[in-house]
Amino acid sequence: MIIRQAKKSDKKEVIKLHIKLARSSMKFDKLIIPTRIGCNILNDFEKNDAIILVAEDKGKLIGFAYGTIKKVKHLSIGRMGHFNDCYIEKAYRRKGIARKLTKQLMNWYKIKKIKYVDVYVDSKNTTGLKTWTCLGFRETDKCMRRKL
Repeated sequence: MIIRQAKKSDKKEVIKLHIKLARSSMKFDKLIIPTRIGCNILNDFEKNDAIILVAEDKGKLIGFAYGTIKKVKHLSIGRMGHFNDCYIEKAYRRKGIARKLTKQLMNWYKIKKIKYVDVYVDSKNTTGLKTWTCLGFRETDKCMRRKL
């Protein structure tokens, strides 16, 4: 199994994985539209302030991590990393792949001189909360939604 930066030829497979992530996220947030979820990742595929990493096993993409750098005017740091998404195929979970993807993504942020990285996770996603906590992330904010 190898971790590498995604290539143009990986786009279709990355989008398929991204849609699987969206579908699995729908159990936490019914407003997600899986078929629209790939738009941002497609736009960011070749940008300097974004990276898509893939986990590949025997020529098959089995997971990905997607990170961007955003300008933050309301914080003194100016720029911040955002860990947009991470998905691992079910058969490959609990094998340290998310940790390897995260480590490589954090190295990319360090090269880009980013000091802080955030990740959003649904408050009902107990597996995600546990995973991100194990990977060194700590809760700083809460996002709340109200239906009108």
